[in-house]
Amino acid sequence: MSIIFVNKSLITRTPYCVDTKSQARVNDQLCDDANSTKPEYEKPCETVDCEAEWFEGEWEPCSQTCGAKGEQYRVVYCHKVFANGRRITVDDGNCTTERPIVRQECNRFACPEWQAGPWSACSEKCGDAFQYRSVTCRSEKEGEEGKLLPAEACDADKNLESQRSCNLGPCTGLKFFTTDWKLCSKCNDTEETREVTCKDSQGRAYPLEKCLTDDEKEIPADSRACATQQPCIYEWTASQWSKCSTECGHGHKTRRVICAIHEEGGITVVDEALCQGEKPEAKTNCTNEEQCTGTWYSGPWTPCSAECGGGTQERLAVCLNYDKKPVPEWCDEAEMPTLTQECNTEECPSCFDSEFGCCPDNVTIATGDFNQV
Repeated sequence: MSIIFVNKSLITRTPYCVDTKSQARVNDQLCDDANSTKPEYEKPCETVDCEAEWFEGEWEPCSQTCGAKGEQYRVVYCHKVFANGRRITVDDGNCTTERPIVRQECNRFACPEWQAGPWSACSEKCGDAFQYRSVTCRSEKEGEEGKLLPAEACDADKNLESQRSCNLGPCTGLKFFTTDWKLCSKCNDTEETREVTCKDSQGRAYPLEKCLTDDEKEIPADSRACATQQPCIYEWTASQWSKCSTECGHGHKTRRVICAIHEEGGITVVDEALCQGEKPEAKTNCTNEEQCTGTWYSGPWTPCSAECGGGTQERLAVCLNYDKKPVPEWCDEAEMPTLTQECNTEECPSCFDSEFGCCPDNVTIATGDFNQV
């Protein structure tokens, strides 16, 4: 079996090995092992000279981007391709089909135009001022009428003005008005300030320079140095303590401590080096017992009251807190450890079973042979 590929000078194929029964592709080594002859995989193409045909080049860029005069050209000639790949230009008469066009119209649509909005009101109520309007470049192409385009798309030489001068008449009856000085109230203030405005008799505001006249040649000052400098008082200021860090036992609580100036109902934080005296503690120990419970602790068992035959032994139990101090009210009595228990419950040995038997009282175990005196 083989897969065939064709190029301009050779025709090629890729032989591969298949199972003769299933026709499934298998490893090529199996065919080699079977001494099967591998088919040739390439040979020269059988080619002939081509008929003369038209060569059509790419269209050149359009001579215009818009308007009614756009056109573009391309190269067209008759050529012949030989079997060996050589190409030659021949007379147009050798091409039997109609010669393709070499010129065509392009970009034949209305050019973008500058469009202007309405003029704004005069920027001042009197005297020399300006009016403004928006000027944009918009498409006039069919289907895109009014589409906003970059300014570069319109002819810069035909751009419309977006600003012009205007004058609603001379300025009369204008004068300066000033508010009271805002005195220095903070210790770091360096200037007192006030507002300065230019208004007419009807209270309409104008730019400050409109009030300048032969009699009023300077705009009144709107700031000056403080007449009285306020002293700075630096104080340590601490926030409320936080909650204790533990719900039971020993912990700590914290607070924020800053050096600050208190003025006009506010606080201004400053460098701690400006505050006198020792800085208050920002962290302290605390003890919290709101959620505390005790823990039962038991002592060792006492010796058993009997060596055999069943006895008892006892121990003490105490409820302790986180500091190992007695707090009986913090423990649940139902969880108290047992205080007594049985011990040495095995039966005591009988003298009758001992090596030397019983003493005359038939109870005491004899420790040796019995001798009568």
